[in-house]
Amino acid sequence: MASRRAAALAAVLTIGAAALAGCGGDGSSSTGTAPAPAATATAPAGASTSGEDQPGGGGDEQPIVVPARFTFSGDGLSPAEVAVPAFFDIRLTGVSKDGRAHTILFEGTTLQVPAHGRASAKIGGLKKGRYGVTIDGQENAATIVSGAEPGP
Repeated sequence: MASRRAAALAAVLTIGAAALAGCGGDGSSSTGTAPAPAATATAPAGASTSGEDQPGGGGDEQPIVVPARFTFSGDGLSPAEVAVPAFFDIRLTGVSKDGRAHTILFEGTTLQVPAHGRASAKIGGLKKGRYGVTIDGQENAATIVSGAEPGP
């Protein structure tokens, strides 16, 4: 009976050893640490991988400019009020169709509109509100409304 126990014990130990050997793979011991990650390629110093730096990427570096156009004709000034979105740059334009020269003053910018001509300037974006336009010395002769849908 002792020999049967010894034989059974030997069989269990042999099976257990075989099972453990199959788990290790290369026979090296395991310390429980994960293998080191593989190295990855990085962009050279100073190079950018942002889409902003690619042609057509981001806003393509051109700010949006909305028009605010005032026309002088035989019927007078048109329109008397122009609406623009808040904070967008504005292209302020004066057009003379009445044969006279005109002066437009807005937010520190002066436009000298020649007779039968036009003049324009880019104005920085405005906070939401109503802004008076001085025309030919008359204060608040026209209005620019910022923070509204664009248009006359």
